[in-house]
Amino acid sequence: MAKNKARQLISALMGIATLVGILLLLLKLPDILSESQPPVLYSLAEGCDLNNGPCTASQGNKSISVAITPEKISSLVPLVFSVTLTNINAQSVILDLQGKDMFMGINQIKLSPASDGNTWEGTAELAVCTTNTMFWRASILAYPDETSNPEKATFEFEAK
Repeated sequence: MAKNKARQLISALMGIATLVGILLLLLKLPDILSESQPPVLYSLAEGCDLNNGPCTASQGNKSISVAITPEKISSLVPLVFSVTLTNINAQSVILDLQGKDMFMGINQIKLSPASDGNTWEGTAELAVCTTNTMFWRASILAYPDETSNPEKATFEFEAK
């Protein structure tokens, strides 16, 4: 009989502890959710085409510029992406390539810093599309540190 009462007491205490834990989580949830902020998005200069040269997206006095070589952007050809950050301190920079109208798989490249500290570079290849011409989005994600949200600019271009 004493064992049953002890078990009931332990069960009641565990239920109360669980309830208190859930209540604390619900009270802290708004604070937790408000800490996660979306990336800072940059606006792209109208009419910029990476097939014709570098493009720049800006937000206030900060900017992200991208150049691709060779300038004739083609699928299955190594492309060098050169990213220049102005007034942005980044610990890492990621290039995320996605098909604009069609899922072409995950294609993310961690760019390497150049000696000047503002330029980041990396090489990528675009997958072939059965439609012969493909529109792509190149998103640049500049991370100030491991825990902060990135500064993000997206550039669109066409490849054959």
